[in-house]
Amino acid sequence: MRKAFLIFAVSAVLATSIIAASSDPFVRVNDLPEMKPAVNALRDDGVLVDVAASSDPKSSKAKSDYAVVCIGARVPASFAIQVLKRALPLMPWIKYAFIQDDPKYADMIHLSGHVDWVPYKKLQPLTKQDFEKVMRSGQTDKEFRALVRSFAGVETSGGK
Repeated sequence: MRKAFLIFAVSAVLATSIIAASSDPFVRVNDLPEMKPAVNALRDDGVLVDVAASSDPKSSKAKSDYAVVCIGARVPASFAIQVLKRALPLMPWIKYAFIQDDPKYADMIHLSGHVDWVPYKKLQPLTKQDFEKVMRSGQTDKEFRALVRSFAGVETSGGK
């Protein structure tokens, strides 16, 4: 048990270092078994994928109740769109896309959402047409992020 914790801690430090020090595109996927096909598909495409367990004791293990995919804040829109195109068909339960502005969440783009975030962020479920708009090629970084932000009713920062 102690060895497993040490391995997890070292992995977390390394992943944090990669995010902070690298310009490589980065995606974090939670460790539910249903995520394995998306993780494999993204890795097959050469994407740096971190598989992480939730540290939130209230976190649900239901795939639709947790922020299952996070895309690094500094990745270009073209990369984020390719991740969406690859991951969404493998995770049809995803209903939300938003940018978490809270600095402790590193301004990442989140797909789905922790069940507590939906009312807090006033998230709107995206339709198939909404996801198609988000995944439209040729968007600038600014246009892409503005569109993703538009699906949260209110942008809030910090804790509840």
